[in-house]
Amino acid sequence: MLVVPTTFNIVTRLKATPQRLLWGTVGSFALYLTLAATSFGLRLEHFGFFALVLFVCVWSEGTRRFYKSALPFVILALVYDSSRLLKPLLQVIAVHVHEPYNFDMALFSIASATGALTPNEFFLQHHWPWVDFITGSAYILFLYEVLAFALYLALFRRHTPDSTLLARFGWTFLLVNLMGIATYYIYPAAPPWYAQAHGFGPVDLSTPPNPAAAARWDDLTGIAYFRHFYARGASVFGAIPSLHAAYPLVVWFYAR
Repeated sequence: MLVVPTTFNIVTRLKATPQRLLWGTVGSFALYLTLAATSFGLRLEHFGFFALVLFVCVWSEGTRRFYKSALPFVILALVYDSSRLLKPLLQVIAVHVHEPYNFDMALFSIASATGALTPNEFFLQHHWPWVDFITGSAYILFLYEVLAFALYLALFRRHTPDSTLLARFGWTFLLVNLMGIATYYIYPAAPPWYAQAHGFGPVDLSTPPNPAAAARWDDLTGIAYFRHFYARGASVFGAIPSLHAAYPLVVWFYAR
């Protein structure tokens, strides 16, 4: 008869997991999945994410320590995904379309034969495949450098005097994102591609997320990364602030 080794016995691992941590995790995800199912809909990645978090929670004492340090990233994923529930607020809050465009024109306008252009308008007319590839590749890294740095801290800084660095980095990163998401609804702003495609008339709140010029990277590589990434966007009108710039800044501070 085949005997499953104790180290691989899921029941043993579940019993070894602090029950408050285990049921807090399971209960929180059960509530979240119920919320998603009754509002914006369940997706396959919801279950995959829950399975990954639960695995880290129960596998060993080492993975549990990592889980506790990485908890801010788990919370952020759920907060960002559920922020789409705030979209009805845009029906009563003015969405700024002309103001960001005027700001770009005032500070960053580029002279051309047809008059002044915003950088968005200029590079819509003037772009080169090799530049599209380099800038698109750099644009991809804004999120993954955060995850890579967090993994580095977990693997190589857990037994050093700054072993709490991952947790401190995570909570700061969560705070930056919460401030960013709040600003999206305090000052909702249309991205440059929206003004280019839809003009400055009444805002169309049903507009789906768009990869804009980043789609050129997809076309160059044959990988539909940006189209899939932006298809899951929680809000079109969250152009300010640019968390694409904030993420590398936070990593830089903690890397020092």
